[in-house]
Amino acid sequence: MTEPTPTPDAAASVAAVVRAAAMNQGEMYPCRLGVFCDRCLDTFESDFIVSTEMTPAERLGVVRKHVVKQLGWTCDQRGDYCPNCIPEKLAPEVLRLAAAEARQRGHDLQADWFETAADDHAGERGCAAEEGTQCTAERAALRTLASYGVEVPR
Repeated sequence: MTEPTPTPDAAASVAAVVRAAAMNQGEMYPCRLGVFCDRCLDTFESDFIVSTEMTPAERLGVVRKHVVKQLGWTCDQRGDYCPNCIPEKLAPEVLRLAAAEARQRGHDLQADWFETAADDHAGERGCAAEEGTQCTAERAALRTLASYGVEVPR
């Protein structure tokens, strides 16, 4: 009589059960993690040591921190970008365009806010956003212009 050959799914299930039983809570182990550029889709993958207690978001944070510090990527609320694709900050003119469009539609408070932000960006201090990030006014200007169907000049 021949021994039955386990199916790949059964073998994977058994391996997963054995691996889970062998790992104590909080044990560290190697894990293949990756992140891709939101613009060109270039992908970085590598092995990292993670904990069994880490959530998927925490694991993504591990690889993001690595690509930012070691490879010059930008990972923030705009997305994940390799060094060749990092979006530039908006010029004050784009904020002024958003202000004009908002004012034309009767949104005077929003227009005032965009004009103030444009003045701040054009001033000596510049934008108060953290380096490599986009400020709230810039994100709002982009959303506003998109909702109005206005093409954003770059």
